Formats: sequence, structure tokens, C-alpha cells
Amino acid sequence: MSIYAYTDFDQTDANDRFRLMGIRARSNNRDGMALRIMADRLAGSPGQTKLLISISDGQPKAMDDYTGNYAIKDMQQTMAEYERKGITFLAAAIGQDKDVINQIYGNERFLDITNLTELPAKLVKIIARYL
Repeated sequence: MSIYAYTDFDQTDANDRFRLMGIRARSNNRDGMALRIMADRLAGSPGQTKLLISISDGQPKAMDDYTGNYAIKDMQQTMAEYERKGITFLAAAIGQDKDVINQIYGNERFLDITNLTELPAKLVKIIARYL
């Protein structure tokens, strides 16, 4: 499993916006582990509001042993553990697996971004709930 940091809340700079434009799909996503690593880092940050946004184009799948119900249960257990630590999760999904992502995260934590022109307004509206 790999995590790619395009920007960092500890060290922001003017070029962050350009690096964010380089985000691309990668394979073998072990989503539960990625959520755990990022949520742990966020839990240790000094901010009062801790919102972890996952953007996905597919359901979790890493090799043959991390898929289906096993992967879904792993993600849901991770979210439950870190919600008790004050982390709020939000999933934005596009593509054919968005219904599975909605099932994993639940309606209250899910944002359908099929129409990308609506993304900025939808995202701002959701983030405003937590401020």
C-alpha cells in the first residue's frame, strides 16, 4: 500500500494547488489502512474540527484478500474507531462503484460527485456544517 501526499496541512505553499491537479488513480487501494493512517495523523493535529475527506473512483480492493465484505468491514471499523476520537469522515465518489462507497460510508457521510461542476458548491455546503 502507498500513500501519496500532494499537500500537507503542516507545510502549505503556493504550489499546493498545482500538485493537487496531478492526483491520479492508482491500484490496489487498501482503504481501511489509508483511512487509519490519515485519521491517526489528523487526530494528533491541533485543529478543533477534524474532517477527513476521501475521494474515490472505486470500491476498496487490494489483491485477492482485501475486497468485498472484508474490506467494507475494515473501513467501517476504522471509521467507528476514529469517530470516537473526534474525526469526521466524508466520502466523495464518482464512477460505477459510487453506490458501494455510499453503502460503506452511509448517506450522511457521502457526496456524489458525478457532476463535477457541482463539486465546489456541494463541498463548501458540507464543510460549512462542521465549522
